[in-house]
Amino acid sequence: AAAAVAAAPGIVEAGALAAPGDVLGSTATHKCGPGTFARDGTIVASLAGTVQINDDVIETIREGRRPAIAVGVEVIGVVTRTNRTNALLDLVAAGGAALDFPARATLRREDALPPGRDASNLDLTAQFAGRDLVRAVVVAVDDAARYHVSVAPEGMGLVRSA
Repeated sequence: AAAAVAAAPGIVEAGALAAPGDVLGSTATHKCGPGTFARDGTIVASLAGTVQINDDVIETIREGRRPAIAVGVEVIGVVTRTNRTNALLDLVAAGGAALDFPARATLRREDALPPGRDASNLDLTAQFAGRDLVRAVVVAVDDAARYHVSVAPEGMGLVRSA
């Protein structure tokens, strides 16, 4: 079954990192396991974790390890709220590993453009919307354990639009 999964288009391979809302496979060929649900003939991840495929069951498993989130670490987050100057993210992965604890981050408009570019007229509501998936890098951690992230470096930004 694993070989058929790897060859089928639109089906995520075992061991891949999944975020909530990611389509993992088809209900025509597989069954939903823990951490997944069925929607419109597809199997969808309901939590961030690693995809496992056992026989014909696709599931999303949280690893249980707690990746360290520090300045310079690449993170994946889901946009929860935006306004002209900020976007709030719920982080789902850090350093390539799914998070098993809640973590929040703020993206300021100053951190949405490369250094030297004027961000004063940038409206983040035009760039991001709720449920968008964003790749960013941590640039600061404040006293309340909220992370501040940037999408300015190469390869960072919108991963999937909701």
